[in-house]
Amino acid sequence: MRSTRTVTVSVLLVLLFSVGSLAAAGAGARGSIEGTFVGIEEGNPKYFLIKETGGGEHRFVILEPGTSVQPYLDNPSKFKGRAVKVYWHKKVTADGFTTTVEKVESLGETKANGG
Repeated sequence: MRSTRTVTVSVLLVLLFSVGSLAAAGAGARGSIEGTFVGIEEGNPKYFLIKETGGGEHRFVILEPGTSVQPYLDNPSKFKGRAVKVYWHKKVTADGFTTTVEKVESLGETKANGG
């Protein structure tokens, strides 16, 4: 009985430390970023690509495209070069941390410094 209790406590401690480590590393974080839509990277999964206003490039995994993302998947060339705001969510997957696109807002026709 005593060894069962020791094992149970040990397992719970490991779980607590694991969850705490993931939270400290940013799992579950949400945010947004503005930039220029570059395109869709085909594959499994697909990626939503933007170039940030400051020059950095970002890739967001498309896991479950919502109504705001679907038009970009259907006709990426129509939206290429347009200013967008991407709402993202950092998730823990089997491959580690994955930053997924949750929603996309169009900010206008084109971005002057985006392309």
